[in-house]
Amino acid sequence: FVIAVLFAGVVVYILLPLSASSWWRHPFPGLVLDPNLVINDTASEDWAARLVEPPVKYPERVTAVNGQPVSSNKEFWTRLQAFSPGDTLTITVEQPTNSTIKADETRPLTRTFTTTLTNFSSRDKWNHFWIIYLTGLSWLIGGIWTFWLRPHSEAAQIFALLMAFGSVAIGGLFDLVTSQWVIRIWIAALPLTAVWIVWLAGIFPYQTRLFKKYPGIKYILLLLGIIVAIWGQLWLTSNRDPWAYAIPWRAAYALSGLGVLIAIIILGYRAFRSPSPLVRQQTRFILIGAFLAFTPVTIAFFTLASKSTTPEWFTPTVYIIPIIIFPIAIGYTIIRYRLLDLEIVLRRGVAFGLLTTILVG
Repeated sequence: FVIAVLFAGVVVYILLPLSASSWWRHPFPGLVLDPNLVINDTASEDWAARLVEPPVKYPERVTAVNGQPVSSNKEFWTRLQAFSPGDTLTITVEQPTNSTIKADETRPLTRTFTTTLTNFSSRDKWNHFWIIYLTGLSWLIGGIWTFWLRPHSEAAQIFALLMAFGSVAIGGLFDLVTSQWVIRIWIAALPLTAVWIVWLAGIFPYQTRLFKKYPGIKYILLLLGIIVAIWGQLWLTSNRDPWAYAIPWRAAYALSGLGVLIAIIILGYRAFRSPSPLVRQQTRFILIGAFLAFTPVTIAFFTLASKSTTPEWFTPTVYIIPIIIFPIAIGYTIIRYRLLDLEIVLRRGVAFGLLTTILVG
């Protein structure tokens, strides 16, 4: 299973640059889209949607281009191929009315704005795709490397799964609002990443008493992640409520934020309460790495879970880049302390201690 997941991760990471380059060939209207033509708030300050007054933002949804209705993201981007950079066109947007998502009262329910098409700039390619892609790639490489070192260790297997699913959740962010080639994989990856991080914290560097006493907890967590993933798949497209996809996404964000918090709490407990000085030292290093890596993205998770958008300055680049710290911290700790074999070392240490006591006694 782990090998299949890692292989799938490699395939996704081959597809992502192809997806991005395919989308870059479209004339750029100054906005990107969630599913069902809903505006995504990812934007640079000079994008056309941000220059409109008031700025075009979530939860507004595109309904027409030059007065001609559009019914899907694919149709919208295909329609733009008939134009060239420098051309001017009008885009009509609407806000939710009979929806689970509330309209923004500071904006009209329906409006039309004019935008001039451009090319997607090299700066935006770097800021919105390549930085995030390379961050996720570091996770995938870390997972492959760890699994290659210790393929039979449960900790290595779960770490590899965390890195593989997490890499897709990270690297797929640009595809999520552009070509959407791997959007369904992303929907599954995000909640399951939360599961694997709690699972890993529960068994690494050694299994917690709670997980030993109630091993079924791990599978309950896995079931919860699968339920949220299936929910996201089912609500991805809805003719009755185009904004409905955001509800399971918010649940996935909340689950991810909660998963990170639980993992940090478990690591914190071990770092200061473990009876072994060696384990405390090892876990503190991992705890510091996890805290630095996940604090910004956890804030983003809970913000997105509450209102599906973040402050303009709090872009994915801001909260995604620090995530690279976590696999580095884990990798360094594994190399320095051989943590993946720690449980074996502890068992042998206890056995050696008992044998010594018997012999001396």
